[in-house]
Amino acid sequence: MKIENIKEIESIENISLAFNKLLPMIEIIKIEKEKKEEKHISARFLSNLKEVLRKKYYAKDVVRLYNAAENLTIKMRKFTLKAGYRLAIGLGNPSFIENGFAFYPTYGIPYIPGSSLKGITRNLFILIVSEHLNRDAKSVEEDLMNEKFDNSKVPLYLFEDNFGEWELQETFNVLFGTKNREGKVIFFDAFPKSLTLDDIEIDIMNPHYQPYYTNPKEKPPIDCYNPVPIHYMVLKEGVEFEFVLGVANDTDPRYLELAERLLKAVLKSFGVGAKRRKGYGWFIEEANR
Repeated sequence: MKIENIKEIESIENISLAFNKLLPMIEIIKIEKEKKEEKHISARFLSNLKEVLRKKYYAKDVVRLYNAAENLTIKMRKFTLKAGYRLAIGLGNPSFIENGFAFYPTYGIPYIPGSSLKGITRNLFILIVSEHLNRDAKSVEEDLMNEKFDNSKVPLYLFEDNFGEWELQETFNVLFGTKNREGKVIFFDAFPKSLTLDDIEIDIMNPHYQPYYTNPKEKPPIDCYNPVPIHYMVLKEGVEFEFVLGVANDTDPRYLELAERLLKAVLKSFGVGAKRRKGYGWFIEEANR
């Protein structure tokens, strides 16, 4: 059966399948029939996506994922943070409308990949160490990856948070791994604790100087160009995520606690995802938690 209109797929619950496969097919068919190029296809595409997924979804799949994590025989720590502003996760992923989004492949649930969480926590660790040693962060990273540091202890702190003193190289080895060994701390993918269609919003960038951006040598940045709206998906402020960390039972649990404190610090102070300099992607911790 050819899929040629929204009505034929409006019952689908997997947003990833709709976003990455089915709706692009419909748009391509539409463009081929009309024989003209769409200038504002992203707005219609995302509006159709929300039309397809009008009902609430995800609840049973989120519970299934959390239950699976609970059954693992490892030491684990969990905590919940709330998005302090909009979240733009996976904008760089391949997409029919140029700006992608991070969807868990199996269930189509918006999520924050564990690799991203590990990456920002690792960057924070290197930043703290480089400031303490008064060295360039890149050279500190290279020495840590090649295990060139001795077992001297360094204080780990960020703003008012003091994590105490830790053996530099061994701590890095356990938390993140090096070229010669795997890290022992597991950064699990993070999922919303609950989510409805209202938590997904369509945001917009409106660059006014596209000719200049695409051809700066010949086009000056002047105000006579037409703005070109670029639409993309975000999760709205207030969505709660549960973050899960794990470590093997034979590993000192202090490293798990340190990983949690560092991850919390980076999420609250620097954020995750795209457009962080515009205020996106940071988290808050409710006082009663």
